[in-house]
Amino acid sequence: MKQEICSLNGNLLPLAEAKVAADDGGLLYGDGIFETMRIYRGRVFRLEEHLQRLEEGAAHLSLPVPDLGVLHNSVEKVIAANNLTEGSMRLTLTGGSNRRALWPRSLNTEATILITVRKTSVYPEQLYLQGCRAVVVSFPRNEASPLVRIKSLNYLENMLGKKEALQQDCLEGLFLNTRGELTEGTTSNLFLFDGKTLLTPPIECGLLPGITRATVIELACKKMGIPVQETMLNKGDFKRAAEAFLTASIMEIMPLVTVDGNNIADGNPGPVSKALLAEYQKAIGDLCQ
Repeated sequence: MKQEICSLNGNLLPLAEAKVAADDGGLLYGDGIFETMRIYRGRVFRLEEHLQRLEEGAAHLSLPVPDLGVLHNSVEKVIAANNLTEGSMRLTLTGGSNRRALWPRSLNTEATILITVRKTSVYPEQLYLQGCRAVVVSFPRNEASPLVRIKSLNYLENMLGKKEALQQDCLEGLFLNTRGELTEGTTSNLFLFDGKTLLTPPIECGLLPGITRATVIELACKKMGIPVQETMLNKGDFKRAAEAFLTASIMEIMPLVTVDGNNIADGNPGPVSKALLAEYQKAIGDLCQ
């Protein structure tokens, strides 16, 4: 089996040989951010948007901001080195090594930049046809936390939420915030359709502004003529919804048919999620032309 090639601080090398310093801030304090991106036919979908969000997250944490042009070039080199046509990519940026305290970082510290890829474990087609199940996790998302709007390396809340979901034979765990409002899934954003309008929680509810989320809003408005409203939602809105779905770079658009054991509408994927997925596939096709 061919060794997976990664990029560590701009150098291509086998993943098994990549080493991060024992005093790296990402390891010691979770001082870093990351992006997970989908690769189609050898190209990253919405790469510029992912890099822009990375840059914004880096500025929020006062991380050393790498040159986006250099990152773009490194992304292409890793894809080429692995001869990868379909898969996923993770770009991780940390505050670098030489850390002995929480703050400040040493002035001469350079960021650690790790880019890895893998062949995507695509969700089963049957799941898109039947729809997925989710549960509301047992602990809230703190909408006031400075970390909720960035993709930080501290993902323990998401891990615990995912664990709860899997223990109940569900694909996804959904977070409420401290006010009891729906926010997002452990690895996804949430949309409901009320029969006329596509509804999704606003950023201020405490969620990561997903790249796929933004793409779906764009497609709904511009390609399908469906109005989109960012509005406060609660668990009761599932009972009134005509359909619901989840979005993320790897899963794309996943119909959501059951929450906490209760069906949404008739418990089957709805026509809007199906149509949006078709438009999303067209957008991918346009990228690859």
